[in-house]
This record gives sequence, C-alpha cells and structure tokens, in this order.
Amino acid sequence: MAGFAWPRLAGFEVAAGVEQLSQNAGKSIQVACEDWAGTKAAYRFFDNPKIKLEEIMRPHIDATACRAEKALRATDPTEPLLIIQDTSYLNYSHHPSTAGLGEISKFKDRISDGRILRACGLLLHSSLALTTDGIPLGFLDQKLWTRTRPIGVVTKSGWNFTRIPIEEKESFRWIEAMRNSSVRISDPGRLIHIGDREADIFELFGEAKAQGTHFVIRLKTQQRCVEGGGRIFDQVETVSPKGRYKLRVRKSDGSYRIAKVEVKFYPVAILPSVSKKKLDSISAWVIAVIETGAPKGVEKIDWKLLTDLPVRSFESACEKIYWYEKRWQIEVFHKVLKSGCRVLDCRLQDAARLIRYVGVMTVVAWRIFWMTTISRHAPELKPEAVMAPSEMATLNLYVRSRKQRLTAQSSAHDWIRSLASLGGFLGRKCDAEPGPFVLWRGYLRLQDIMLGISLVPP
Repeated sequence: MAGFAWPRLAGFEVAAGVEQLSQNAGKSIQVACEDWAGTKAAYRFFDNPKIKLEEIMRPHIDATACRAEKALRATDPTEPLLIIQDTSYLNYSHHPSTAGLGEISKFKDRISDGRILRACGLLLHSSLALTTDGIPLGFLDQKLWTRTRPIGVVTKSGWNFTRIPIEEKESFRWIEAMRNSSVRISDPGRLIHIGDREADIFELFGEAKAQGTHFVIRLKTQQRCVEGGGRIFDQVETVSPKGRYKLRVRKSDGSYRIAKVEVKFYPVAILPSVSKKKLDSISAWVIAVIETGAPKGVEKIDWKLLTDLPVRSFESACEKIYWYEKRWQIEVFHKVLKSGCRVLDCRLQDAARLIRYVGVMTVVAWRIFWMTTISRHAPELKPEAVMAPSEMATLNLYVRSRKQRLTAQSSAHDWIRSLASLGGFLGRKCDAEPGPFVLWRGYLRLQDIMLGISLVPP
C-alpha cells in the first residue's frame, strides 16, 4: 500500500490501518483492523475529504503503465494491447441511511400498484489493460461517482438528450477513459479499446481517431446512417458468410457451452446524427457474428461488432472476435470485487467514504484476479512474481505439514494451487484450475497463519 500521499494525517497509523484492511478483505472494518487504533486510522483515511480516488489509484495506475510498456517491448511490434472498458453498478439500496448516493436504476413494482422503485448506489467505470493472451496488467483508468440528479425530481422525459453536449453527458466517461489510457502509453496505436453496447457512441469513434488508437465495440444502435444511403445493419442479410467460428460462451451458472457462429464482414462509412452533422464521418468495418443451431431456451449469439481496423479476410475478422471475447474478464473482476471483497456490505454511511473504500478494495481484488489468471495463462512464471517472500515461507510450512513439497524450482502455477488448497481446492485430476473465490479463501487463511506465526516468540 506504499505510495499514497496522505496530507495532514499520521501517515504511519493510516498506512497500518489500510494495510490490515487489505489483508482481511471481505471482513468488516472493525474485524479487519482488530483494535480501536487500527479501526480509527482506517475511518480517518476514508473520512478525509482531501484524499481523492486519483491519489489512491495513482500507484497502481503508474505500475500498470510500466507493466504495459514492458509487455509491448517484449512482443512483436504488431502485437496489440487490449484495453477493456466496462461500467459496474454498486447497489447500496439495502443501506438506506447512507448519504450522498444517487439513482442507478429504477423499475416498476409488479407486486403492488405500479409504484416506481429506485436502486441507489455508486457507478464504477474501469479500463483494464490485458494482453492478447488474457493476462491482466492492471487498470489504466478508473472513475467512481454518484449521480447528482435528485432522485425522483427529474425524469428522462424532462430532458432533450440530443441537445446536451457530450462533455456533460454521463457517457463522456467512455471518452475520458480512452483519452486517459492512451496518454499513459507511449504508442497508443497499439492499444485496442474493447467495449460492450454501452460504448456505441459516435464521439468515441472520433476520439479514437484523434488519439491515434483503435477500438472493437459491439453495436447497439441499428438506426445509424451510412454513406450511400441506408442503415448500418442493412447489409447483414445480403453479405454471404465468410466462414464459421466457435465461441466459448459463459453460462449463468459459471459453466461454458460452445456456440457455432457464422462470420460476415463489410466496410461502412458511418454518418453522424442530424444533431451532430458538423462531425466527420467515420470509416470502419462491421463484423456480424450470428449463431446457428442455438439450443432451445438459449438466447442465440447475435453480435454486430464495429472496428476501425481493416478486416479484409476471415482470419482478420476472427482475430477481432477473439479480442472481444476477452471482455468477460472485467466482469469476473467485478464479481471478485463485489462478492470476494464484499464491498456492497460496507456501512460507511457516506458516498464519499465509500468511493475511497472501493478504491482501496479495487487494488486488493485485482491481485486475486491476477493470480487466478496467471495460474492459467502463464504457469511458467517464477513464484516471486506473484507472492511476497513472507507469504512463500509461510505457505511452504503449511505444505510441508501436509507432506507435500514446494521448491525454488516450483512454478507459480504450483504455488498458486497450493494457496488454493488453503481455500478448499482439492486438486483432483478431474478438477479445473482454481477460481478466484477459492483463491480468495486461501489468501485470507494464509494471512491468518502468518499472523499466528508472528505471535510465536522466537
């Protein structure tokens, strides 16, 4: 946790409190900090209005930029780096006494008389740097905020969104994230920004051109006009399939199914809407990914991807689809943050405090998420790359007590599996690699063992 600038605070006390919190993530502040002094230090940290999210995230973002530059130097000059953007909604409606929260969604109560119920909380928008092999390098940008519009006072019908400048819209976060991520890398031309349908923003396409970077985004708006007349999806039915591709689709229960899809692609020149007619058109390619023979009761895959990179062959189209498939990793991270770190259980009773708390937990959750990915995609790494010396020494003691063995020659994969065994991972031949939650349990148990060893007199 080193590297924070805590103005006008007893830095050592606060650092100790936050460090304890990170080692006991998923527990309440009182339980994690163990005593009043540590608890008070953590409360002072989260309550200090001079500490901004940018200060909390800066050490991690700087380290991510260094890892990204190193990864780019170590690969072929044509090899890109993926920047996955996504927004997650942190629902604190079950903590009604928390001040400063904004509306994150609303829906009609079908049980009673059609009342409008509203969910309140925070919004988290992150930009995750990822190699094309699927190894996460960290976050290059992150934003946490609340909607300041008074809940229930102004509805969508009271706004003319086409008249609002993009800089004043909430969707501007996508452009900001692309801009901030691009300036932190020396060669933004090797960055590929990945986004879901929420990123279907015309100004975002123009920003990519201005920054000299690239994108692969899933289209949402079917009514976009293109040069020559017609709409952007008009050619999907007339273009013949260029080949077939197999997608590994994650199901709601965590398992996977293989979807067989047809791939089509064609160039377009997208025109701005009438309210944005002063903007230039955008030259791009549409990649249609349509599932054939979907199982009954399962929604078939029907993706329309847009990229500013040329797609002149089936292999090139499959490459872009493969990049977009990596987008689910940021959703796994959000699950670790919410369910592993249990940030939704925090009761700091103020939105500004919660923002600082989530910022700290983001860095902690990323470590477990990273270890999970490393064990699958880079098992040959040395264990020193993923664990501290004190953690390795303690884990080795535990392994020996189970009549097993870890050596200096053992890979990070072996050490991570041993850590997962602390969390209940059995490691049978039929078992897959350990997931983030079993690793999380193992990590927390390892911290408890380290504490016990530290209390034993020498």
